[in-house]
Amino acid sequence: MNNMRTTPWRTWLSLAVLVLAAVFSFIDRQILSLMVTPIKQDLGINDVQVGLLQGFAFAMFYSLAAIPLGWLADRSSRKWIISIGVAVWSLMTALCGLAHSFLQLFLARMGVGVGEATLSACGHSVIADMFDKERLPLAMSIYGTGVSLGAGVAFIGGGYLVELLNQLGGINLFGSELAAWQAAFIVVGLPGVLVAVMLAIVMKEPARSKVTQDAQQRVEGFDDFVRTRFSLVWRFILGIGMLTAAGYANLAWLPSYFERTFGWNTAQAGTTIGVLLLFLAMPGGVACGLLAQRWLRRGREDAAMRIMVLTSLAAGPIMCLAFLMPTPPLVIFLMIIPMAIGSSFVGLGPASAQAVTPGQFRGRVAAFQLLLTSLIGMISGPLIVGSLTQYVFADPDRIGWSLAITAPLLNLAGAALLASALPAYRKALQVIKTTEVRQDT
Repeated sequence: MNNMRTTPWRTWLSLAVLVLAAVFSFIDRQILSLMVTPIKQDLGINDVQVGLLQGFAFAMFYSLAAIPLGWLADRSSRKWIISIGVAVWSLMTALCGLAHSFLQLFLARMGVGVGEATLSACGHSVIADMFDKERLPLAMSIYGTGVSLGAGVAFIGGGYLVELLNQLGGINLFGSELAAWQAAFIVVGLPGVLVAVMLAIVMKEPARSKVTQDAQQRVEGFDDFVRTRFSLVWRFILGIGMLTAAGYANLAWLPSYFERTFGWNTAQAGTTIGVLLLFLAMPGGVACGLLAQRWLRRGREDAAMRIMVLTSLAAGPIMCLAFLMPTPPLVIFLMIIPMAIGSSFVGLGPASAQAVTPGQFRGRVAAFQLLLTSLIGMISGPLIVGSLTQYVFADPDRIGWSLAITAPLLNLAGAALLASALPAYRKALQVIKTTEVRQDT
């Protein structure tokens, strides 16, 4: 038996520290969305360039770095890869605060993306080896709450931090005057170095699961593994990519939506979005994980996939209506259900992928999934909204219409693709059930 299973407190403690790392990753990733207006003014850039900073600059290198990191995760200590990555992205976030041009900020955001790729490439792999398949959807959903918790903290704490720094007029660092938005990057980035140290101390590397000898003869390498499941892979990747795009479109532009449409300040917008994320998205994600675990115990082996399809079908149209409402209370009321269930894919997507992946391929599968879903989702979501606002409506105040178009179409497309992947997914589950065995430490 895996030693991690005989000491569950250590397993859950390791998961808790990974969640903390995920929280800091999303704070560092998302803080930029609260400072769109001052960054545009100081750097002289437009909404499309902001979309590139929030999407392309981060996601392209976040995605590309995942491939070699996934290969490394299948061969080296995942604990140390993650720990070093946390330190790197934290320092690069602080470096964003020293940027004085679009290019400098773009390059620093690239560095944040490369560092954060370590957590996604290795985190999914290590969690899949820490928990059995029955508990994996819940464990991944708990890990996924780091997204909601991190975004919530970024929006609430970041909103007030930016307002406070605005009142102070920025800070003086070694004789150089920094604007409030620059100071905010430094303040939120540097504490992540302590999280890197905590990971190195607390986390234990779990044993990797292996495939049986017969399975090894049938699936010789990663390319063969992907090719034998191609009908599942392309539907799954595109489906999760669509849902990721919808989520990042909303997260990237919600603060600007409230500011431009209703005249709110950064603190008001950040607090509202943060509260929705903390009290709806975070418990909603855990609830979806618990539901998947319950369905698995009842024999519904494709539970995680089914739940993603159902929640996406429900969330998209309601979110569309929300962005067209004339008052903030109506907007917030209609956001309750989408916020509670719309991010189920954050935990259940990786759980679904890892459930059909042999242990020796887990890092590469996580990296492959990260590469394609990030390229599709993180880049296209924010950029679609920025481009619609800039070129179609040609009016920054019409951003609500851009969001109303983007959210439902991406959610419905994602749900349709995942639904079409269900037969192939069930077949893959049966294959892995007969091939995988666990190895004692």
